[in-house]
Amino acid sequence: MCTGSQPDADHPQLSWPDAYGSVYKDCVPDILLNHILQEAPAVASCPNYWTPKSRIGAHGPCTACEAAIGVLYDRVMRHQLPDNWAGAEWWVQVYAQGKGLAFHFDKDEHLFKQEQRMHHPLLSSILYLTGPTFPKRLGPTVIVEQRFDNGQMRALPEDPQRCAVVYPRRGAFAVFDGGLGHGVLGSAAPGLRATLLINWWAHQPQDVSTITAAEAAKRSLQIQSWPGTPSMDGSVSAPIASLQPPSECPVSGHSALPDQQARESDSSRQGAAVARGTAISAGAEDSSRMAGAGVTGTDSGKESSAVCAQPLPVLRLPLAENATGIISVDDLLYMNNLSLVGSSAVNSVAVNHEGWALYPLGDESQQEVANGEAPMQTAAVFVPLHMMPAASESESDTAEED
Repeated sequence: MCTGSQPDADHPQLSWPDAYGSVYKDCVPDILLNHILQEAPAVASCPNYWTPKSRIGAHGPCTACEAAIGVLYDRVMRHQLPDNWAGAEWWVQVYAQGKGLAFHFDKDEHLFKQEQRMHHPLLSSILYLTGPTFPKRLGPTVIVEQRFDNGQMRALPEDPQRCAVVYPRRGAFAVFDGGLGHGVLGSAAPGLRATLLINWWAHQPQDVSTITAAEAAKRSLQIQSWPGTPSMDGSVSAPIASLQPPSECPVSGHSALPDQQARESDSSRQGAAVARGTAISAGAEDSSRMAGAGVTGTDSGKESSAVCAQPLPVLRLPLAENATGIISVDDLLYMNNLSLVGSSAVNSVAVNHEGWALYPLGDESQQEVANGEAPMQTAAVFVPLHMMPAASESESDTAEED
């Protein structure tokens, strides 16, 4: 699909906040997670690999990463992908000492170099191999409401004003629109941040090949049959939360944030859905058994009923024109009675920050902050647009995309 041109009818056309997808918990057996994490440094040094649709979920020997992809397809993705999907591109990232990743777009890299046009996956997804390193949190994935315009050869809007912030939780699986910009914010956490990234495509990206047995052996990656692989129990993994439940599913057992209650009417939404916020904590999420909406059947013939996912908090910043300073991501959460640590720590939120820009802090700035009296958990701030630095200033601080 090429964003900036006519929408591709086969690509999921989702609007805020549905485009940011869902976050699922405990999708992959622990033994598989442990093995992927053990092999993560080796896989992180490899090129991206491709696994075709015909091999995903098929029984038989494969790498641990491919086995996890099969499980994730069986339990989550089969209910979200269109019929024309072709396979999955996958790779592993391992970051240490709070390092972030510059905002970017997932795309067919080789095709972009050839045609100078971005072709995006149908859906992008992340399996988190590591989680909180108490008392700090690993840097979150941030998905922004920004797409690449191939006609103008730039990302639009220039300053996106809606985003979703997903903090790593071991075993969590995040799925989102493959055309949206995203990156990783730095953090004060010293621990390892490891993820398995999976892009689900309608075509095989150029210059991305399947992993061979010889290459796996060269990288010391095991190829075997794995326990807990697809369709063995016919179960569907439960999502932690969805940014917005289906309209036909009633939502109960939660209350809106005080300043949002008055905006719950249809007229207030105007397609933005900014007022569905609730102060849901990780504790409440873990105690609720939630499944993806529209889940029907599995290869084993068993059927599971659709269960609504509770919405994540959708937070809203104050009016930018009245602002006299910046607001950190941490402070925004605290302002809404959401904690980043402890048993009730929040894992994911969506943010409507009209009039504000999300401004990541560089590694140097984060180190300075970490050495101060009040270290930040998340290395980013919201800055009123009228206070944003000139492009020439900010570009010099931007790290290159990996």
